Amino acid sequence: MSARDKPKTCCDRECAAANDCIEGGVECDVCGRYFCSQELDERGLCADCAKKQVESEEQEAEDGE
Repeated sequence: MSARDKPKTCCDRECAAANDCIEGGVECDVCGRYFCSQELDERGLCADCAKKQVESEEQEAEDGE
């Protein structure tokens, strides 16, 4: 059995956003889990991946100094 979440609908990102999907169906660009369209940020990332992305960007900025 797969540990990966399965979409509850067959919609893609544009469909879910246009229809204010509440069933899921929008995949996070990083982890691949599915979320309601409101749960992803403007970059297509879930909260966990967005937080990791910010931390990574901050670390890169510190390393670059």
